[in-house]
Amino acid sequence: MEEDPVLRGSDDSQEDQELVELLLEEEEENSGRRRIIIIIIIILLLLLLFWPVDREGLRDARQEDRAERELVEKQRPAGLAKYEVISGAPNKELMGNTRKGVAVVVRFHVTNIGRQSEMLDYSMVTIKDQFGMEYSAVPAMTKKFYEEEGLKNYHWGQSIESGQKLEVLAVFIAASGPKKGYVLVGRDFEWTSEKTKEFELGTFDTLPARPYMEPDQ
Repeated sequence: MEEDPVLRGSDDSQEDQELVELLLEEEEENSGRRRIIIIIIIILLLLLLFWPVDREGLRDARQEDRAERELVEKQRPAGLAKYEVISGAPNKELMGNTRKGVAVVVRFHVTNIGRQSEMLDYSMVTIKDQFGMEYSAVPAMTKKFYEEEGLKNYHWGQSIESGQKLEVLAVFIAASGPKKGYVLVGRDFEWTSEKTKEFELGTFDTLPARPYMEPDQ
């Protein structure tokens, strides 16, 4: 016997219609939520774009951050040798009137932060101008300056104990020239080490001293 076909009644059609309506409502709700989220994002972007910025505050914060980084960098040692510049300036009277160059006297502190004693050697320091010209310390001129100034604590060639801090003076001969920026280059105690630090000495000229000449009558 053949089975009678199943006929869908009006109840089934009504259920399908209600299901479609529910799906449409849910889709509309989801679409509405997306629109609200997009609108909120646009508003936030506009606020970020046009919100008044405290430019002076930002500039001050950047300057403070830069100053703090520079301070940390300056305090960082060169290997086991820590340097602190006291002063640096040309001494035109030390060499007299000559065209060969001008003596530059640099005072600084050096501290041995290692665990054993180290030797303080002239090879540890040089001065360098802004164009990269480097000048070594001159032992004979340094000794002469110590004697003329009556300085007793001549530490060159002596041991620095672990943790010891010394005030040191060195004389360099820089080539004659107009004003330039100079730095002290401090190296690690080991002369073959590549660990160095640079410390600003300032800007000055190294022109020879000129004797006073009376003006023409």
